[in-house]
Amino acid sequence: MLHSGEFETMQVAYGPIYQGACDYQREPFGVVPLAKSLGVGVLTMRTTTSGVLQKLLACEFPELDPARITRLAIRFVLSTPQVDCALIGMRSAAEVRQNCPWPPTPVLASTCAHCMISTRAGRARSRPQ
Repeated sequence: MLHSGEFETMQVAYGPIYQGACDYQREPFGVVPLAKSLGVGVLTMRTTTSGVLQKLLACEFPELDPARITRLAIRFVLSTPQVDCALIGMRSAAEVRQNCPWPPTPVLASTCAHCMISTRAGRARSRPQ
């Protein structure tokens, strides 16, 4: 489908536990490098692993803060140069504050020019500058 030329962007599961989409260790290298070679933008889903990584690590390392693990997952995805946008689903305003600290960290500041917070009710507001 990517070779059809009909798509400007694609969405793919990619993160610390979903690395097959962009794996330069073995051929084929994954759909992300293919998309970039064809000029297709890459959006990631499951950026924060839907809590799987946090639960897995909590079993062995209960002292680890789940919020830090989530931020690590976000940084992992944003550190991949082929990723144009990391989609991050959040259930509450508290979760937004944990994942998007203000002022932003250097990684977030260099990646995001504008941060938008959306609620389930569909309301949206811009983050203060």
